[in-house]
Amino acid sequence: MLKLSASTQEITEAISLLKQSLEARGAVEWDNDAGFRKRELTNYQENAQRLYQLLLQPMMALAPKTKLVTVIPDGPLNFVPFGALLSAAPSDPVEGSLGEWPFALRSLTFNYEFSVDLWADRNQREYNGGQQTLLVSPVQEKSR
Repeated sequence: MLKLSASTQEITEAISLLKQSLEARGAVEWDNDAGFRKRELTNYQENAQRLYQLLLQPMMALAPKTKLVTVIPDGPLNFVPFGALLSAAPSDPVEGSLGEWPFALRSLTFNYEFSVDLWADRNQREYNGGQQTLLVSPVQEKSR
């Protein structure tokens, strides 16, 4: 099991910032204000890369050959489009080059499950901690 170094609060704040970045696409200003669009694309890049660093990079450092990630989200993790996270900063952060951005889905396949029990049932076996499996679940920190 891998314990992330980021706190629950840090992850929750990063998720909130990413969500705001994604919602900007629906704003009226998106189509009418090039400066707004450029700022929001920059915010998205920063937020999507930050969440990748917090949630996926530690796993990739531990298991660099990982190609399939099963996500069992809880709380704010339900709002994270893992495939849309960025593994690095885009080399050319211009809107027209979105097809070249290093989205996580270019190197990873994401499966989503509602619970470990459902995941185990789907695989018709109990989880035994094998080396081919990586499960990520939230750990709630005690509030002070």
